[in-house]
Amino acid sequence: GNWGKQVKSLSKTKICYIGIGIILFIVLVYFSGSFYEQYKSSIKEDEAFMRITIMVLSSLVTVLAMIVALFKEDIRGIFIKPKLDLNKENKLNEVTQRTGQNNVEAMSYHYTTFVHNTGNIPAKEVEVYLTSLKHKKNSEQNYKEIEIDSIPLTWKNSESKQIMIPRNSRKSLILFQLLPPSDVSTPDQPPPHASNQSQIQIGTNKYSVDVENAEWNVLFSIYADNAKPINIRLTISWNGKWESRLTEMNTQISVKEEIKYV
Repeated sequence: GNWGKQVKSLSKTKICYIGIGIILFIVLVYFSGSFYEQYKSSIKEDEAFMRITIMVLSSLVTVLAMIVALFKEDIRGIFIKPKLDLNKENKLNEVTQRTGQNNVEAMSYHYTTFVHNTGNIPAKEVEVYLTSLKHKKNSEQNYKEIEIDSIPLTWKNSESKQIMIPRNSRKSLILFQLLPPSDVSTPDQPPPHASNQSQIQIGTNKYSVDVENAEWNVLFSIYADNAKPINIRLTISWNGKWESRLTEMNTQISVKEEIKYV
């Protein structure tokens, strides 16, 4: 019934802490009762026993206070944790420039995600990795794996790859960029065949895009020292056609996003 659902909803870690707490409580109650009986009989016979007991208890309280002061954040982190979430504002944006004819056109497009900490304490050492990259042409059935590096992405408006996100705050980073045609190698072709093709930058690498509609399957993972991971899977379909305005560019590309909280 409802009790079973509540138990299942608890994490294994919380159940472990609760079990240890119950055991310690039972042991404490048992020995407290035994100690109290001995204390009552001993106090009548030896007044010095009372003074020693008070000294021992005072020392224990002092030690406990020092432990709490030194490890307050760690103790708090056992029971209160940050919670990372992704805002639903992920979308394609443009970086523009003004041409000699005074026209405004796009220099590049980028797809940004916003990582929001909705918990009550800061999320520490937050990193985002490209964990899987696959590619296939429209005429192909199976994806081809593309080798990736193990370097975390750089956060937007920062040179840091690892950051702290305060509670009720958010940080952003670019998951991929679309670039106008230039010489660049494709996943399976040398540079001479890649001239005059648009590019997609995923992680630190750039790839040219065929005029034949291509599909990219990309998996990113968000990790933090004290929060649960999040996986973002993007399926990007683009025919490689470059448009200088965002409205027209949105007709050439589609992005499907799946988010999984691990």
